[in-house]
Amino acid sequence: MTEISIFVQGIPQPQGALKSIPYQSDNGKMGVRTFNKSKKLEPWRERVERAIRDKMEESNEYFNVDDPVKIHCIFYLPVPKAQNKKIKGHPLYVTVRPDLDKYIRAIFDAFTLATGTDDSRIWSSSESKKYTNNYQEVGVNIVIIQEPQVYAGGTG
Repeated sequence: MTEISIFVQGIPQPQGALKSIPYQSDNGKMGVRTFNKSKKLEPWRERVERAIRDKMEESNEYFNVDDPVKIHCIFYLPVPKAQNKKIKGHPLYVTVRPDLDKYIRAIFDAFTLATGTDDSRIWSSSESKKYTNNYQEVGVNIVIIQEPQVYAGGTG
C-alpha cells in the first residue's frame, strides 16, 4: 500500500456544469463549443495536478498507475466576511454552496491529468469542507492511498 499526502494552498474552485455555445463553422455546419464557466477553475486544477505529480515523483514509494486508489480530501475555505455579529467565532463546517461534489470533481480531474489514467480507478473517496481557523491555511489536503488489486472468489 502506497500513501501520499499533499496540501495545495489557494482557494478551492468548484468544477460545475459546462456551458455550451452553438457556433457555425467556416463550411456552414453547426457545432457546439463547451467550456467551464469559471476562469479560476483551470489554474486551480493545474496547481492540484502539479502538486500530485510532484509528490508522486519525489515519493520513494512505487506508485502503480493501474492499482485501485482511495482519495480523502478536506477543503479548507475562507471564513465569509458577512457574519452574524451576535455569534462569537464562526462555524466549523461549510453548509453553503458550492456543493462538495463540485469541489471533488476538480480534484478527480486533476488526478487524471497528473497520473495519465482515468479517475475511474478511484474506488473510494471521502471529502469534507470546513472553514479555516487561525492555524489552518486556505486550500485542500489530499491523501491518496493506493492499494494492490484484490480478486474475490478465486484461488490464484
